[in-house]
Parts: sequence; structure tokens; C-alpha cells
Amino acid sequence: MKQIFFLDDSGPPFGHMVLALGGYLGGFDGNFLWNRIGAEYSSNVPVWSLRLLPALAGALSVPMAYQIVLELHFSHCAAMGAALLMLIENALITQSRLMLLESVLIFFNLL
Repeated sequence: MKQIFFLDDSGPPFGHMVLALGGYLGGFDGNFLWNRIGAEYSSNVPVWSLRLLPALAGALSVPMAYQIVLELHFSHCAAMGAALLMLIENALITQSRLMLLESVLIFFNLL
């Protein structure tokens, strides 16, 4: 956004780049200070686009888990069970709804 390099220890750099891609696609200009948890977002922060890619990664983790179990030569019933467990896990649902890196990390680990 602002063409400034920085190193952040909060997660993998690729996850931050995916979130930055969501902000770029939504027209985020980078002029918001993320310095206080719970602060109100200004009108120039496209919250929907920043949440879109983590939500998409979380949603695609379910069929990815199904395919992994099938590739391990388990039955379709076992694969459906694994996908169902991924689908109803509360922590994964919560992290996929927010601007967090975990759902992106889980998706690419499964990939």
C-alpha cells in the first residue's frame, strides 16, 4: 500500500501479503493506524475485502480436508467425517470470519 518494508513477528509473511491483497482489491490506501484493539474503523478501511480472503481460505479448507482423507485411501464416509469436523469447528469458524492469518495458514498447510 505505502511501499514500506517492515518485518512483523505475528505470523508468516505470505499471510500478511494475502491480507494486503484483500485490502488492495478493496481500495485500501493504508492510511489507518492499527495501534489500538477495538478502535472504530474509518470509512477508508474496506472491512469486507480484508475479511474476504481469510473467509474464502477457511471455506476452501473443508473440501481440502475431504480430498486429503480420500487421497490417504480412506472411505468416503471417513472423508465426509473429516470435512464435517472441519466444518463445525468453532475456532476455525471464528478465525475465518475475522482479519486473521490462521485460516490462510491452515488452508496453505492443507494444500
